[in-house]
Amino acid sequence: PARRDRYPQPPMGLALLAAVLERDGHAVDIIDANALGLSTDEVVRRAGGADAVGITAM
Repeated sequence: PARRDRYPQPPMGLALLAAVLERDGHAVDIIDANALGLSTDEVVRRAGGADAVGITAM
């Protein structure tokens, strides 16, 4: 059965990628749609204009 943690875990892989990109001079925003309860449309709106988008899934 799937493990359901009592406290959600942050997207560590995405955070690591963000740290590397920032180290190399890129501006980075992380949008945790699950934690924020965002719809797909809201995520697309917030990410509009980005040069790249990283998505994690579980």
